[in-house]
Amino acid sequence: MNQIQVNKGRIKWVDAAKGMAILLVVYGHALEGTHANIQFNNLAYEYQHGLIYSFHMPLFFLLSGYFINSWLHRPAGVAIKQKVVSLLVPYVVWSILQGALMVVMHSKSTVNHGWKTLLLIPIEPLDQFWFIYAMFFGLMIIYFLWRWTHRVIPAILISLIVILLTSNNQVWQFQNIAIATFYLGAGYYFKNNIGQMFLTNRWWFRGALILFIMFFSIAFFYMSELLVNPLFKIVLAFLGSYVIMEMAQVIQPYWLVFLGRNSLEIYVSHWIFLAGSRTILIHFGILNAGVLVGVTTVIGVLLPIVLYEVLKKLTLSRLFFGR
Repeated sequence: MNQIQVNKGRIKWVDAAKGMAILLVVYGHALEGTHANIQFNNLAYEYQHGLIYSFHMPLFFLLSGYFINSWLHRPAGVAIKQKVVSLLVPYVVWSILQGALMVVMHSKSTVNHGWKTLLLIPIEPLDQFWFIYAMFFGLMIIYFLWRWTHRVIPAILISLIVILLTSNNQVWQFQNIAIATFYLGAGYYFKNNIGQMFLTNRWWFRGALILFIMFFSIAFFYMSELLVNPLFKIVLAFLGSYVIMEMAQVIQPYWLVFLGRNSLEIYVSHWIFLAGSRTILIHFGILNAGVLVGVTTVIGVLLPIVLYEVLKKLTLSRLFFGR
């Protein structure tokens, strides 16, 4: 497989992997929304949904952890401000926009939220925004533990313990934050200790792909209790993430790398375009599941980028997206 390519401070394969990950996120949400509206084949839905959700968010955390080394060395004020701007600003803005739209369009939405939901945004993330919320606090935990110990292992071990303790009892956002901390720390450790031993290795890739499909399929069809086992979920997440990371070593078309570089903008705003386009299509009698999922996925990926470019030209992108 090809060597790592760096362009203007970015690693090309990481952007390609983020591109694959954001496509899976949007496709997964398009799948959920379509299934909620028209109830298509349950087995096909559940298998795809389970497969995607077994690793796509851990993958994002792992890839984000890949780049935190220089950030960890910054003064606390600078480090915190950077993440407030890049994460909390889009979290608050898009949570309010999406939440308000959900309230107004509650009869058309697949979820039901009231105005109280908006007031709880500081302590209770709305739907997919749990990821941004957990990312911020996970980074803060790693930052201060690393500044104290100069090691990332304590953050990984503590977060793993919290994941195991909260696997059957979700208290506030502790488990989500622990998940973020664990995979962010693992991404950092992977890059700085063992990354190149495994990346660009065809045999590791083939083995991981076979194990991932085999483990998930056995659990899905025969041992469903494994799918809620926290340790099994971690194994699946690492296998699935590694498969994508290896694929990204050789699959690097410009459009995929571009999606990866704009993955945050797509993530925070795609739901609005997904829900809106799906509502319009169903209104005009388009009820084919494949068409609905395919069209809304494309719209959910492209329109956030168009919006970002427009806001950037209007010098408003920093207000909405933190950059």
